[in-house]
Amino acid sequence: MSATDSSSSANAENNANFDHAGSSARTLEAIPSRTPSVSEADVEVNTVGEAAANLSILEAGCEGIEHERISIQVVTKWESDFVLYAHSNERTVDYAVTRDVLRVTSPVLRQLIEQNSEQYPTHSDENGGCCDICGRRKGHSTLHLEEDDLEAFLSLLEIVHSRASHHLLDPDFDLVTRIAVACEKYGWQKAILPWKQIWIKKYLKHILEPGYEDWLRVAKIFEIEEKTTGLVDLLCEECSCLVRDAESGRNFVKRKGKPVFTDLWPQEILGEYFQRDISYK
Repeated sequence: MSATDSSSSANAENNANFDHAGSSARTLEAIPSRTPSVSEADVEVNTVGEAAANLSILEAGCEGIEHERISIQVVTKWESDFVLYAHSNERTVDYAVTRDVLRVTSPVLRQLIEQNSEQYPTHSDENGGCCDICGRRKGHSTLHLEEDDLEAFLSLLEIVHSRASHHLLDPDFDLVTRIAVACEKYGWQKAILPWKQIWIKKYLKHILEPGYEDWLRVAKIFEIEEKTTGLVDLLCEECSCLVRDAESGRNFVKRKGKPVFTDLWPQEILGEYFQRDISYK
């Protein structure tokens, strides 16, 4: 079987797994993490260890977790030597990946792998040297993470393993934004540089339009200066003061009468350009 056939087979198996779970890998309604994470610049200045410390590690593994379980072959079974477990509020997904790819492309995951990964339990006499948990061949190690945005996480794993699907050539702006946030979280900005250029070319011409306000966060993560100052100036002209929504507790501004939540906006921009209204709506 050729490398192309192997890649196609792995992608087809991934889609089948998500379909069986009642949701496509591309339509997961996961809420992206809204907590500002450490940028790659911070990783370089403040050490990778501090960035890794911001991620939630589940050292106890899957014991006692009753979430829906899904297995994803990012690479083929025989190319994989590592399994990432991502635990969200609704499901647990294990990704068959390559350890060295993670270590080379993500300084944050490299630190976590070296400090927290554990070898799968195997009993070669009973199961032929395969994992007691997932049945994969002996030699796999695991790392357990808390990860709410499974779609963005899978997209990045596919990119760094050279297994990206065609849909990533033309993703919607919401997915681009969530991928950017995940990039910042794991220090993957350099690893996806060619893809970043594709997405910037598609959306840069639209960022002054309503609906693209979260470009402020994308621009910070991907270090994009073009038109960003213009977006800030326009928002200052068109938006109200910062208001807190009483029901959700989230902050928002009103742009042309419509609420725009500011969860992802850089704090320095909010602090400098938008004063908080003490009223609650």
